[in-house]
Amino acid sequence: MTEQEQRLSDDKVRAEITHLNAMTAKLLKETRWYEAVILTAFLAAGAALGKMIL
Repeated sequence: MTEQEQRLSDDKVRAEITHLNAMTAKLLKETRWYEAVILTAFLAAGAALGKMIL
């Protein structure tokens, strides 16, 4: 492999790493929102059940 080909390969690997880091950050944000939505749903269901019982 020539030096130029090695640089090109290195650049491709760096670009893929950057892409994977961006996707990971996006998934982490979505996971936080998912947890908040689930928690809100449980709290609303608990409040509804409490209101029906009382």
